[in-house]
Amino acid sequence: MAIRSAVKTIVIKDGCILLIKYISEKGFVHYGLPGGGQEQFENMEETAKREFLEETGYQIKLKRFAAIAEEIFEDKELRKEYPNYVHRIHHIFQGELIEEDNVIGTCGNIDTNQVGCEWIPIEKVSKIYLIPRQVKENLIIILNSSYPIYLGTTYEKANFK
Repeated sequence: MAIRSAVKTIVIKDGCILLIKYISEKGFVHYGLPGGGQEQFENMEETAKREFLEETGYQIKLKRFAAIAEEIFEDKELRKEYPNYVHRIHHIFQGELIEEDNVIGTCGNIDTNQVGCEWIPIEKVSKIYLIPRQVKENLIIILNSSYPIYLGTTYEKANFK
């Protein structure tokens, strides 16, 4: 088992945040920040830009490093099936779109169970299941802070597969 370095990006436009929408095989709907695993010899900024484009179709410019969060899944079946995905460190940037046009023309379906991406009004984020949970609980603080925030560790009990 490895600890996965994941790089995520928060992009806000017209009072909405761009999130990836997932529906599990069990029908569980949840959202995540665009981003993903850092590849060997790829720096975090490169990862953020590559993953954002792959998952959303948009090119971005990074403005600042915003937060760090740890996530550990406790489900034994999930740990056995996906040993490299059940303990993650999320390095979270804040960015902005380079252009308003979606380069790919649609949201990519790169990740398992990804069904698209959605612009969600910031005031509605508290009503959705967003992973990592610490972002949902601290979104306004992250957006209003001028320095990076340590968001701590969450332990996920459920297997969302």
